[in-house]
Amino acid sequence: MRGYAVSPSEWSAVGQRIEARIVRDSSAPPVACGSSRSAAEVARALIGDLAQETALVLFVSARRTIIGHGIAGTGGVAQCMVEPASVYRLALLAGADAIIFAHNHPSGVTEPSADDVFLTRRLEEAGKVIGVPLLDSIVVGDGDGDGFYSFAEHGLIGS
Repeated sequence: MRGYAVSPSEWSAVGQRIEARIVRDSSAPPVACGSSRSAAEVARALIGDLAQETALVLFVSARRTIIGHGIAGTGGVAQCMVEPASVYRLALLAGADAIIFAHNHPSGVTEPSADDVFLTRRLEEAGKVIGVPLLDSIVVGDGDGDGFYSFAEHGLIGS
């Protein structure tokens, strides 16, 4: 006997489901998300100071307010493995009408990597298929700066 009632991968999926429920707190006021900068500020507050890359999903309502968030993955100092299924599983469980994907670069450099561009394209395509659009994909640096990279502002989403 392994000592687990469920496999470690099943525990990970359970943890993501629980987190998606916890962070959608109806007692907290929704945060207006009128620009990439406002979304980046929310992302920086949540993951900007972390020492490892962390993938964040901001759940967006039909009124374009941020109604919650979930962590889709964590990695090392230079990469984080994220699958579109993990991102959209959180969004669907939270009842999001759209999402904003964000992740941090602990180095502070906000220029996206080729992997970041590839993942953003996959997220955009997946969102089109399931009807939960990707509004933006944002890279934030450390919490001390105000720099960020927005795929939407650079015309790389919705084109």
